[in-house]
Amino acid sequence: MNAYSFLTKSTFSPVRRIMAAVLSMTILGAAYAATDVLEPDLIETLKQIGTLEGDALAAAMEQIEAAYLETDVPARRNLVEVLIALQPAPEDHAWRILRRATRDADAGIAEIAYQGLGAPRMAQMREQARTGEWAALVEMFADEDFAAWPDVDLARDAYFLRGQAYYHTALLKPGALAGVIEHLLNAYSMTSDRKYLDRADHFGTLGMALFLGDGLPLPKATNRHAHYEAITGGPDFMEALLRLHEVLNAIGPQVSPSANHYLDAVRAYTSAMIESGRDVYGEKHTPLFAAALMRRSMTIGYASSPGYIQDFGLIPGVRSHDRSLGGANPQQDTALYGLLYRLTELTGDKQYAAEADRALGYFFLNCQSPATGLMAWGEHIYWDFRIDEVAGSQPAHEICGEWPFWDVCYRLAPEACWLFAIGQWDHQIADQTTGNFSRHAQWSRHGPATDFEFPRYAGQMIVNWADAYGRKENEARPRRSDLTQAIFIVVGRMEANMEKSKSGYLIAASQLKHSEWVWLNSNLELARCLWKAAPILDEDRPELAERMRRLAARQDEGFFKAPHAITEGGGFAHTLDSLTGQSVKPPSKSQPYTSVFATGYGRPIHANMANLCYARYTQLAASHPESAASYRKMILASADQYLSAEPAAWHYREAAKADLTRAVEISRWKHRPVLTMLGNVHRDLFDDRESAMARYLEVIENRAEFRVVCEVAGMMREDGDYDGALAMLNRINLESLSPGWRARILSEIARTLAETGRIEAARELYLQALELDVYIDLRNAILAAIDALAEQFPSQAAGQR
Repeated sequence: MNAYSFLTKSTFSPVRRIMAAVLSMTILGAAYAATDVLEPDLIETLKQIGTLEGDALAAAMEQIEAAYLETDVPARRNLVEVLIALQPAPEDHAWRILRRATRDADAGIAEIAYQGLGAPRMAQMREQARTGEWAALVEMFADEDFAAWPDVDLARDAYFLRGQAYYHTALLKPGALAGVIEHLLNAYSMTSDRKYLDRADHFGTLGMALFLGDGLPLPKATNRHAHYEAITGGPDFMEALLRLHEVLNAIGPQVSPSANHYLDAVRAYTSAMIESGRDVYGEKHTPLFAAALMRRSMTIGYASSPGYIQDFGLIPGVRSHDRSLGGANPQQDTALYGLLYRLTELTGDKQYAAEADRALGYFFLNCQSPATGLMAWGEHIYWDFRIDEVAGSQPAHEICGEWPFWDVCYRLAPEACWLFAIGQWDHQIADQTTGNFSRHAQWSRHGPATDFEFPRYAGQMIVNWADAYGRKENEARPRRSDLTQAIFIVVGRMEANMEKSKSGYLIAASQLKHSEWVWLNSNLELARCLWKAAPILDEDRPELAERMRRLAARQDEGFFKAPHAITEGGGFAHTLDSLTGQSVKPPSKSQPYTSVFATGYGRPIHANMANLCYARYTQLAASHPESAASYRKMILASADQYLSAEPAAWHYREAAKADLTRAVEISRWKHRPVLTMLGNVHRDLFDDRESAMARYLEVIENRAEFRVVCEVAGMMREDGDYDGALAMLNRINLESLSPGWRARILSEIARTLAETGRIEAARELYLQALELDVYIDLRNAILAAIDALAEQFPSQAAGQR
């Protein structure tokens, strides 16, 4: 169908008249008209669009893309048909609209694009589009055998990209399984029903295979990331295994053969952290535990890029500025300390608790801001081992959970604990009259922000203040009454924020956008904290304690009336519209409902919400049985969903392997799917390092693939085989490489030399790599590596870069 015949048959009569006038124009004019969102002033622009170039053409294209997004699916189909009929050149700006069109979850659009463009055009599109977009297109309309794809290369890519799509879906963090195991054990404690315990045991065994299956004592950061990192929940998973062991062992060792394996795994993990996971970097060696480590070498990583991101890799769903790479963050490691203290109780071995004391004592005495009293911990900052200073984002102090070890820390460093409590009032609360605060405050100087007073942070600060107020060792402190004033003001702020909501819920925060939302998990955490803190004030401030309980009860009431679907097989309501009280998807990372399993930031799972419900259930069971019964019903409905659900990381592993294998079988060009398969085997889905190494070496023998050489050299370096890594890298003929790959190989050799102490030789190779014409990201990484050498070895790496 040509452009004119399409337009005369179009159902958009207003468009027909306009399109008839612009048939002689460029594809941009036709595309924009097809969206049917023309305004009078833009019609004049269309008349001139055939003469536009450069920035003016790009601006017109942006208008068209925006208009495309505003149309419904039928209009978008018409747009795609116009583009196909007029046959845009791949380099045309309109090609971007075609790529955007194929991302729509509508098979009709994809089929039009495929049939209209044909295999050659689709191949060009494949090269220009990102992998995720192309994989989505494949999923739209290809059947099991991809019969719609006559071209062999397209069929291969279809299998390959679907295998990659499974791989990207199959990310699982150990913290997710930790939450599920805890949830199921809670359900077991409520009912004594063995089905919940058996299922918890199942997830414990699954987690052992996914995160500890290679025999190393530290759990993986994810099933696709071979290092260890506390922020993804490795310590929490180990703590869940210990609790699972205790419950199973109490029934009898015959219940599960895994029971003692769990304890063995926990002891191996804690022993490895005590012996090799400490601060042995920089000028001061300290007893602090590292929050992220290479699992084979038990090192914090070589500083080859800012924040060590290059060494540890990006983790989907984890923000880079939340990671504590290169140092200690006790708030991310609360489960590790909990394990150490619990193991002393279980085994009688006092070493575990003593090592925890050493680390926490040092941290509280040395890692506190002298200006604010705030600690170098939380969501954005940590204590850097190499520089012996605070590091992270801004640096901004933001707590990330209730601190459970005040008894220990007051024993070890009472003055530091007191200064922290007062510091939260003085330097976290911006307005001590209205209670306006933010989750963020400056660590090194007074600098609190405003209007981001999330309820969970209010609750966690209130618990800290109440704990400090109630301690006998603080009774003579001259500013002790400031703590109850702090609680009084922040409770008032939360009450005032409830009045701002038309629906009666407590808003997420008073900042403009956040005032439109309600986060139920945040409100439930506030309720838990208020209920825990209130008894401490009963004697001295009974009226305040009663206000706290009433505010907590209002959060319960709101939670019960929310539009949950958990008892119908859906999720817990998570994000509500503060005007209507209905579930809503805000323009942020938050989700309207919880999921069975999820990996992204701001994407909670059923188990996490259910565990908050369980905390309230235990608080209310004796005094408010009706409320406790409501929580109990939702907790068990959620637990029932986990009796059959499996995480994607387990469910998709064989599907990914099958598709990638098929891609290799039907391809004349094999190395891309082969490398993806080997990556999955080595560190992502299949936990078979030895098999992967053998296959990698086979690929190298058949073809000197540079990516494989770098991968194998990296594995050898992780194992401490530096001579083998250098031999592997030196087998490449550098003169035969493009500048980019030559720089990459030089950098890998330099990194290996630096890790063996040959600093001047490493610096010389980095400088050689800089002289080559390389892309900006690689250049920046090389510059960062040179800077790191200068910081770590100033006498050996002297000279300007």
